[in-house]
Amino acid sequence: MTEILLWDNDGVLVETEPLFFQANAEVLADLGIEYSLSQFRNISLLQGKSALNLAKARGLSDSDILALRETRDARYAELLRGKDLALPGVRDVLHELSNQYRMAVVTSSRATHFEIIHEHSKLLPYFEFVLTVDNVTQTKPHPEPYLCALDKAQLSASAGIAIEDSPRGVTSAKAAGLRCVAVHSELTAASSLAHADVVINRIMDLPVAIVGID
Repeated sequence: MTEILLWDNDGVLVETEPLFFQANAEVLADLGIEYSLSQFRNISLLQGKSALNLAKARGLSDSDILALRETRDARYAELLRGKDLALPGVRDVLHELSNQYRMAVVTSSRATHFEIIHEHSKLLPYFEFVLTVDNVTQTKPHPEPYLCALDKAQLSASAGIAIEDSPRGVTSAKAAGLRCVAVHSELTAASSLAHADVVINRIMDLPVAIVGID
């Protein structure tokens, strides 16, 4: 029996992934490095690695990469600020499901960015707790983020369902022993999400999908 829903953030609750792509593309372009959406899908959404490794491959030192990351993060924060980034339909779905399940967020976002993202979203009251990348040592696709969430909730994997939108997120959830619903988006090919228990095209389809795998 499902007791808790563990939500990814970027691309599931909020429309932030295009902005993160833009921030990376801009700082890499300043170095003469082209960064495509195809590369973003492969490096970030599939592998869970940093686009800044493309700069490192050009010979930049660790200190240069650190400075580049700070510039990228500042630009990303600038792009996020002052916007209501909640995806269409999310508030209604959260309201419906909050009456039936405990809910938490398990995200690869940094805490500072997460706070900016949700300044205007009005989504956080629905969640019991939030785990960001700052709370773990291994990020998705490693199972640690979801294992930490289960530990915090004091539940076994059989009691949880993860809601994801990226291949690396689905891999993380399944490796933690969770069932997983994947939300297909423009950035992810449906075939890349095939290891989820079910793939949906709209977040509004989530309540029915949960019943189907419960």
